[in-house]
Amino acid sequence: MKNSRVPILDGLRVLAIGMVVLGHYYNFSKNEIIRFLAIHGYLGVQIFFIISGFVISISLENSKNYLQFLKKRYIRLAPGMFICSTLTYLFFSYIYTGEGYYNSKNIINYLIANTFIDPNVINIFIGYTKYYYIDNAYWSLWVEVNFYFIIGFLYFLSPRKMIRNYILICIIGIPIFLLFSSEMGHRILQNFVSPEKIKYYKLVSRSFIFFHECLWFLIGLFLYKLYTNKKEFKNLSIMIVLMIILAIWGKDIKLVFIYLSILLLFLIFIYFPKYLSFLNTKWLCKLGVASYSLYLIHYHIGVATINSIYDYFGKEILIIPLIIASLACIFSLFSYKYLETPLSKVLKKTLLNKKI
Repeated sequence: MKNSRVPILDGLRVLAIGMVVLGHYYNFSKNEIIRFLAIHGYLGVQIFFIISGFVISISLENSKNYLQFLKKRYIRLAPGMFICSTLTYLFFSYIYTGEGYYNSKNIINYLIANTFIDPNVINIFIGYTKYYYIDNAYWSLWVEVNFYFIIGFLYFLSPRKMIRNYILICIIGIPIFLLFSSEMGHRILQNFVSPEKIKYYKLVSRSFIFFHECLWFLIGLFLYKLYTNKKEFKNLSIMIVLMIILAIWGKDIKLVFIYLSILLLFLIFIYFPKYLSFLNTKWLCKLGVASYSLYLIHYHIGVATINSIYDYFGKEILIIPLIIASLACIFSLFSYKYLETPLSKVLKKTLLNKKI
């Protein structure tokens, strides 16, 4: 059985969550450099998707069957979601006194979050947008869950054809998603259906946001293949092409350089890991392991707290977001060790019949 933990990847998780936190906490900054970095902080989520494609490849190899694989994924995700969503709901319901964040106070949104189902899936059956994320950062969890269900099914259907079949699903799913979600797609649809139908299709497309991100996971899958066979340069070529496709999709020429820089970082991890040895330090790895709960807890609670402090001290005090981020890191380390791990052990005993 292969070890599913790759220490340098835990360090890269810290880099990814750092980018996300920077994007959420400093997007107001008047400093051009900080603001530029904050605007592109969303790329931290895409880095998470690449890492997920890589590590899920190992998890699949370590799973006996599809059901066991899904149970392992649930055991990994459920404790952190329960703890962080509960704190988010309680914080905005009983502690926060400012304006906004009404969706974080909604008990139904809280319950939906713990199913890992995107609220938009439920909204489809209602016909309009009624339910929302309890925390807007949670959107990526539905994308991850979609990936787990699809890639797990494909792997246990045929391990050798898994990537090929995944590519076929992407080829089918992406155009349909764009048809329902994009302005160009709507211009095509208006020749066949009513404006009301198009509006409904746009609502439907929000439930299939996975197809907006599916190629990032594919890069992670090929990255793992390159990791296991460093001389298979065909996989490297495919990843470069995928990055260029994603940049074209993003309609911004500078994304070509940004995406290829991200790929270069992962190639250093594969071919020259000694240059990333600083990511292999004890505390960075611990924070990387706990980065999931840090991701779940940092956004709404963190931004609301920062804005409340700014009401008294004014903006552009750059140390305040840094302090809040540090507190979020401390919480995530505490939560992973003392809350999530005990809950995970209970779930393992219940779902996998493992002794605690």
